[in-house]
Amino acid sequence: DGISPDPDKPKPEVTPGTKDEPTRPIFVITYDLNGGQYNGSTDDIHEEHMLNEVITIHEAPTREGYTFDYWKGSEYQPGDKYTVTGDHTFVAQWKKNPEPAAPVKPAKKRLPQTSDPTNVVAMGALAAAGVASIASGMVIRRRKDEDED
Repeated sequence: DGISPDPDKPKPEVTPGTKDEPTRPIFVITYDLNGGQYNGSTDDIHEEHMLNEVITIHEAPTREGYTFDYWKGSEYQPGDKYTVTGDHTFVAQWKKNPEPAAPVKPAKKRLPQTSDPTNVVAMGALAAAGVASIASGMVIRRRKDEDED
C-alpha cells in the first residue's frame, strides 16, 4: 500500500503478485570493416546488445592484398568474449601482404656471329686437332701393319 505524490490519484493501482521488470539498456556494438568486406558487403556491422551481455566477437572480414590481424578496441580476435558495458566500435586492423617477387629472367646468352674472329680461330683449332688426330691414327695403323708383315 503506497501513497501517490499525485493528489488526483491518492492510491496507485497495484496488482498483487506482479512486479515491473527492470529494463536493461540496449547498446550498439559496431564492427568497422576498415576497407574490408564481410559476406560480400563493405558496410559496417551494427548489433544491438543489452548491458552486461557477454557476446562473441564477430568473424574476421576479408580484404584483397591484406591479412586480418585483429579487432581494435583493445586487441580482440574473432571468437573472443566481450562484456557489453556501453556502445562500442571494433575496427578491423590489417597487415599488408608482401608483393610477389618479379620473375627473374635468365640472362641472354650471346650467340656467336659468323664474322666473329674468335670463332674462326676456335673452329680452325678444332679442325687442326681433328686432322692431327686422324693423321696420327693413320701413322699408328701403318706401323702396326708393317710390324705384322
